[in-house]
Amino acid sequence: MYAHPIRLAVWKTGYILALDDNVKKGIKRLISIRLHNPAEVAIKVDATPASSLVYCSGVVLLSVPDGIQVLDLEKKVTLNLNTLSKPALDGKLKDLNLSTRGTVTNLKMRLKKHLNQKASTYKNTDMVKLDQDIRHPCVLSKISETTMLCCSDIEHCVYIIRIHLNGVFIDGYVELYDRYPPGVMQINELCYHTIQGNVIYLGICQDSKHVGVLTKQKESMILISHDSLSALCYFQGSLLYATETDLYKLNIAVPTNSVKICGIGVSGNSCGKAEKSSFGQISSIAVEYDSNIFISDAQYGTVKLVSKLDAAVKFLETIRKLYDAFGVHYEHQPVPKKSLEEAIHMVEEVNTHIQSTVDDVKALLHKTTATSGPDGTVSTQTANSVTLINVALHRLKSFVDDINPGYPIDLYTCLTVMVEQFHSLSHLKFGGSIPTMLEYARTLATIVRENIKRSVSWGAFYFTSPEASYYPDAIQHTSLVEIPFMSKLKATGKISPKDKEVMCNWARKWGQAVRQRTVRQDTTKYRPGTLPLGLYQSAMTVLPRYSGQATVASKVAIGNDEPLKEKEAVSTVGKDLHQTDSESEEESLTYDDDTSDAETDPEPNSDTDDVFRFMGTTSRSGRIIKKKSYS
Repeated sequence: MYAHPIRLAVWKTGYILALDDNVKKGIKRLISIRLHNPAEVAIKVDATPASSLVYCSGVVLLSVPDGIQVLDLEKKVTLNLNTLSKPALDGKLKDLNLSTRGTVTNLKMRLKKHLNQKASTYKNTDMVKLDQDIRHPCVLSKISETTMLCCSDIEHCVYIIRIHLNGVFIDGYVELYDRYPPGVMQINELCYHTIQGNVIYLGICQDSKHVGVLTKQKESMILISHDSLSALCYFQGSLLYATETDLYKLNIAVPTNSVKICGIGVSGNSCGKAEKSSFGQISSIAVEYDSNIFISDAQYGTVKLVSKLDAAVKFLETIRKLYDAFGVHYEHQPVPKKSLEEAIHMVEEVNTHIQSTVDDVKALLHKTTATSGPDGTVSTQTANSVTLINVALHRLKSFVDDINPGYPIDLYTCLTVMVEQFHSLSHLKFGGSIPTMLEYARTLATIVRENIKRSVSWGAFYFTSPEASYYPDAIQHTSLVEIPFMSKLKATGKISPKDKEVMCNWARKWGQAVRQRTVRQDTTKYRPGTLPLGLYQSAMTVLPRYSGQATVASKVAIGNDEPLKEKEAVSTVGKDLHQTDSESEEESLTYDDDTSDAETDPEPNSDTDDVFRFMGTTSRSGRIIKKKSYS
């Protein structure tokens, strides 16, 4: 799907970002991947020298040789004054220690003046303004929405950077966390242990790779040492680390106890169950909401999702209750009928599960608007439909209890399929328009009767009058046997057996019928015509380029001023039918490539050009067909 995805970062809900390295072209590009089936890929930056990326405060940050690049995909950096209300303006001005007195127009002018002053102090708004220069930042890792880790292989230091959006550009406040441990020349991955407050790194030494910990007390400790370590990430209070073909989970409190999550230990590109999946070269790991794991495979150019199925199984089991309540089942399979009380209880469970799921997702995403499929919930229309079904069943129960509490109701008859079939005739009668209550009451008996006639087996007998319904036959004055027919033509002449044999031989060789082309064969390959295949050109003979020197045979053909006789000008195809194949092939070769200077025409004319332009062509049967000119 991609060339070589080497870094991943979780973007907004339902999207992830990836750095795609195209080795053949020598460029990297930033792409966004929408979690859909199939995944929708969009290129955000066509060419970038970035080596790592993070998503903080609605902004994508890239580590480039000159510093940290800002990619404002959601327009969060620049403050738009036209979208701010009075309370929002007051909050912004209070944060900047500015006066909040005046009308909305005065507040906007005051804030705009402050932003213009800020913009005059820093022109390169595409880069983070760091209070301390970092030489060639190579790896970025997110700690929170306003804090991230950064390391430099040139300075051999690990930094903590706190960012702030001031409405014009991004300020970055750099703090040195620690230096590289002894022997570590390069760091490929960083992550932050939020519980212990330590930095975990994937370091490369001169002859080995290891995963280590940098503590706040400036101490270092090696957790894992392996030659094929490739990625790591913080996940649910533990550490995820990957080799090129496997993914492991490690409890830092007990570093010797690591559990394999997925991978079979052999290079491959298979999906399915975690214990049967395979990878080629894992290059990066990203975690979404501490639940879903995304893995990039640089060798096979894929991004894979690792997730549990508990929530999906529970959702499907809950949705099945909705089908069971109304008796929906596979064809030719028995299904137990549910009473109205049982159906109401099952629909209430479905409605409660959907509403609780929506509330949990809104709390997780900090959303107040409606959720949908990309957010991990059903659509708002589906949730409202389940609520309407629940309310309708309660109303139906109260209505039946008032009339006959013990009356049994088959809810299968309330399905849309049954209702539409029952009222199909009424839709046709009123032309698709909605009838009034009076029209519906008047036609109800007819509708029921006609639908019953469609549903049961019945027959009808019609007694008609011969005079009114039957048409008399036309009077025939002539019988069929009296009509004369054309007789077959009889042979009026005879041919000799020798001529018959010659004609049969010619028919077998050249007169075979050509099968009519089918629709599949009606292509350019079969469209030249319907002549016998022997007359179609199968290969063009590549002749030497004309150099102004005629051959002996061609001089004989064009050097004679007398007109050629008709028998001498007959081509190979038109020779006498008594001539054998070997004789015709020998006579068809009327030119020779061996020439001599004495036999060469020193002054070629236009006739010579014409003859050499049409020296000959080879048919499918191997015969050379030559065109001659006549004077």
